[in-house]
Amino acid sequence: IAPAALLISTGFRAPLIVSALGLGLLTLNQLRLRAKRLSQATILILALGTLLSIVFAVRPFLNFLKTPLEVGPAHGETWSIVAQTLRAHPLLGSGPATFSADYLRFRSLPILQTPFWNISFDWGSSAGLTGVATYGWLGAGLLFITILLILGGYGWKKLRTDSSARDVALFAAGVALFVGSWLAPMPLAASLYLSTILGLMLARQNLRPLKLNLGGLAAPLLSSLVILLTLGIFVLQGRRALAETYMVKGATIGASNLSTAEAYL
Repeated sequence: IAPAALLISTGFRAPLIVSALGLGLLTLNQLRLRAKRLSQATILILALGTLLSIVFAVRPFLNFLKTPLEVGPAHGETWSIVAQTLRAHPLLGSGPATFSADYLRFRSLPILQTPFWNISFDWGSSAGLTGVATYGWLGAGLLFITILLILGGYGWKKLRTDSSARDVALFAAGVALFVGSWLAPMPLAASLYLSTILGLMLARQNLRPLKLNLGGLAAPLLSSLVILLTLGIFVLQGRRALAETYMVKGATIGASNLSTAEAYL
């Protein structure tokens, strides 16, 4: 009841849409199982919660708890930044946690005529779009395909039979949070929550481990993998240290030689 009152009082649309989707999936499951376990009270409560979530999301007229104004890039602006970032870095994106640099580089010119001309944003309008820009087609594609395979496999294996309430709740929460990641930015707690739900889904499917008979090649392959990963970390950290060195040089030169300072930066 307390989280529901908080959602209604703030009037944010994205959490209400997520709630409507999750409660709607639970309602459909109850209707599917009504021949075996009819629970009219449960169906009524879930359906009422779904309906109210939709009404409040379409017209949030009960936002009586005034919260500070939250400013961020709109969906259209985020789409534009993502498209330009992918044209510059299509395969792996601009890199994790670099959307602020993408925003400063590819933001629209009219923004420079507003009071927010010198403000940078770490996130776009949604976690999904931010991930596409920073991870690229390869990274974001593999990540989202993995999530969809887990959700689809769990739904196909667990929900087509007489599933338990725990299975349905996991599936509904996972789908709702994944859809919500395309509607709004996700804080670390929500990302961890979604990752935990996906891990529980894999654990409850009782998947058999893949056994590979590598014989005497297991140790050399593992050693080679560790060496490659270590070298990769050294290369990445070396590039970062070099970049920080150039940045310090550019900041030290300052206004004495603007062209050289700009090149270093």
